[in-house]
Amino acid sequence: MSSGFSLIVHLTCKPSCRDEVIAMLIPVLERMAQEPDFVNTWLHSSQEEPDILVLYETWACDRGHFERHHLAQEYRREYRSRVNDLLVVPRTAEYLAPLHACPRQNASNRGH
Repeated sequence: MSSGFSLIVHLTCKPSCRDEVIAMLIPVLERMAQEPDFVNTWLHSSQEEPDILVLYETWACDRGHFERHHLAQEYRREYRSRVNDLLVVPRTAEYLAPLHACPRQNASNRGH
């Protein structure tokens, strides 16, 4: 597997703050997608508890570089300084090391 990593961030929004968190987050995600080490990201909400947002990111760099370089970017500062005021508890981040991937093959690659 590659030397990159994935990151899962949980954001439990205060009641009535979900839309504001999403509105603050989407421009950050769109700017983040322009970073050279960026691979992908998905923003989800819990089907059981819609005020819980889950962000899944994949990066093609190591954690140290990500924390020193990407988390320090100017475009993240306002979001990072304001988001915890809109959450029930501070956001959590879980760093994941890749072990195995099974991407879906295109129909043309399935031997049909």
